[in-house]
Amino acid sequence: MAAKKRRKSSKSQTYQIITNDKGKKFLIRVVHKGDRYGRNDVLTHKDEYGIGPMIEFYDQTYRDPDFGSRGQFVSRYYADTLATGRRGGISLHGGVPEWSVDAKAMRPVIALADKLTSKKTKHKSSR
Repeated sequence: MAAKKRRKSSKSQTYQIITNDKGKKFLIRVVHKGDRYGRNDVLTHKDEYGIGPMIEFYDQTYRDPDFGSRGQFVSRYYADTLATGRRGGISLHGGVPEWSVDAKAMRPVIALADKLTSKKTKHKSSR
């Protein structure tokens, strides 16, 4: 299924909803340098090594007080990891079969990772 943009009001508010081939919906969130993340957003992405933004996956099935408005956190990857030639699906958590994203559903995530990575590369090369 196609990805839907949920809202975009600042860097940290980049969200997409994707649906895997089994109908499971995941919220995709980009975490830029300086953004809060982690349980209850207690960590700050410092990007100490210059790797760039991170992409988080949240299971939309569990959007309740225990997990927060984003849903249940599943996994987090650096955009570079998802952009480096990846064209297939991905298992977000080996212990939970439902937490996999097929190749078709990953396309918008990979496109987002490619875009984030190309911005980083352009920024570095313009120095």
